[in-house]
Amino acid sequence: MSAEALCRYVLRSIFASLMEGGECETLFALLDAALYDDTADEKETK
Repeated sequence: MSAEALCRYVLRSIFASLMEGGECETLFALLDAALYDDTADEKETK
């Protein structure tokens, strides 16, 4: 899967979940861990 296709899939999943009233905390945490060196929890403790 190309990077563009993956980005479209992730964005559509986020928007669909938000429209259905779901929470995306797990997805955002996974994206944060995949895209950045420090996770959100590690940033708060620094």
